[in-house]
Amino acid sequence: MNIRKFLFLAFTFIAIVANAQERIDLLQTSKYFKRGYIGLVERMLLPQATEEEFDELVYGRIWGIISRPSFSAEESVYCVRTALGYKLVMRRAERNIWYAARDIVYDRIENEIGIRFERNNVRWEDVDLKMKVSETELFITDNQASALKQLISLAVNTSSPLASVIGLDGETTVFFHNGYAAECWSPQDGKLKQLVDVTKAMKEAVQKNDNTIIQEILPQVQSLTQEFQKLVQDWAASQSLDLAF
Repeated sequence: MNIRKFLFLAFTFIAIVANAQERIDLLQTSKYFKRGYIGLVERMLLPQATEEEFDELVYGRIWGIISRPSFSAEESVYCVRTALGYKLVMRRAERNIWYAARDIVYDRIENEIGIRFERNNVRWEDVDLKMKVSETELFITDNQASALKQLISLAVNTSSPLASVIGLDGETTVFFHNGYAAECWSPQDGKLKQLVDVTKAMKEAVQKNDNTIIQEILPQVQSLTQEFQKLVQDWAASQSLDLAF
């Protein structure tokens, strides 16, 4: 290996270790469509009933978030473009999908020691929960849609497989755009806390059918977008330096 290349990689590794705390303030890269429980949630809460809708998701024309709380019902908010303009769609399961499906794909075994669940032969892909999923909508302006889309896109594209989403009771938020996804678990501060706060405002706006809530958070959205944009610039600069060697 070229000595200059080696030194560059060595100093890069040292910088990553030294800035571990900062690195944690990133989304964790995740698979877009997963099997198992997560795949079931996506099938129930995202518009992929037809091949056209699936293509819309994969190619970025539908983007948004999925929230997976530990105990309460899972929900999604995604943006679609219609003949009348952009609209946010919020879908919420009637109850927690994990607990509803658990009794189908796991056998409950009770004995003198206690209760345990043992995986059976039912595939997650075959689970069809007869569960009501509510749906509400809110039309937003082109400018609002563009701002939210750019933020989610940057957050997903600056994610890291090294970031951690480990936790017990809390909520995992999955961000998806253009066939990619990344997630975080109940962030307490930093960029991710602000990012999750934006998603909460999106939910509130749709639930209340109040476009002004989106308008009020635009300054925060734009400021946060700039923070993620800096990460893209740093990555591009390091790639350029790498190629120079």
